[in-house]
Amino acid sequence: MIRFVLLVVMAATGMAWGADPVSAVDAEADAAAAAEIAAAPGLSEPPLLDPPDSETAADRTAEIAGGLRCPVCQGLSVSDSNADAARAMHDRIAELVSQGYTEEQIVDYFVGRYGAWVRLEPPREGLNWLIWVGPVVLFVLGAGLVARQVGGQEPAPAAVDAPAPRPVASPSGGGTDYRGRVLAELGEAGRSAEGPTRALEPASDPRARILAELGRADGSES
Repeated sequence: MIRFVLLVVMAATGMAWGADPVSAVDAEADAAAAAEIAAAPGLSEPPLLDPPDSETAADRTAEIAGGLRCPVCQGLSVSDSNADAARAMHDRIAELVSQGYTEEQIVDYFVGRYGAWVRLEPPREGLNWLIWVGPVVLFVLGAGLVARQVGGQEPAPAAVDAPAPRPVASPSGGGTDYRGRVLAELGEAGRSAEGPTRALEPASDPRARILAELGRADGSES
């Protein structure tokens, strides 16, 4: 059994270099595996079914062989491989089917000899469900994350045009209107003073400032 496992590992290692799964099988390893399968004892338990007719037996054999892995090939089922070990395994499957053994009994027989690896697809039970459901869950989570990232981006606010500055009236372009506004401001400044007799500093007296501005306006009009 150990020799068979080593031969299988050697065959799989040789296929990893990109060779064809069947042509890369070592002939000696293939012959050893085929001989071991042919010499292996049958099932100790009795069959659960009556022996089927030839047509039913052929259908059951093809279905079971399509779900079991060739022991010396990489990724090929017993039905798809031309290796001697695959043909010997196919013959053993046909023999067990003709005796009335069920698919479950035959698969368990090969799993007991070679391990769960002999199944092309892991059974959908227990933790093996993660193998089937895991990729779907990851895809859904990834799609949701991408949709959330794309949908969460708010459009940039449109640029708001700043209001145009209001033109400042020039003293030279106002004429009489400007003088009227200045005189009006002069009157308001006089009313806002604390007293008619209070002396203010020229720098802080609004009346003096307005009079000076009025003088500049008169000079610009002349």
